[in-house]
Amino acid sequence: MPPERLPELNEIITAADRDAFHGPVGRWVDTLTTLHAESQMKAFVFWPSGDRERQSRVFAEQVVRAVRSAVAASA
Repeated sequence: MPPERLPELNEIITAADRDAFHGPVGRWVDTLTTLHAESQMKAFVFWPSGDRERQSRVFAEQVVRAVRSAVAASA
């Protein structure tokens, strides 16, 4: 069995869509869902580069919830 990969996501959730890990909630959901489907990544460490309390709340309440739903729907 290959070792588990646990990527650390050191970016930020924002309205500006700059790249896979610096953009709006929908972009984050698409990126994490794709990483799960294509690379079998099952866990992620979110460490925002700014406004940690708010960012962590948005990640937990919006991104994680939507990724779980997307992964369940594709199963």
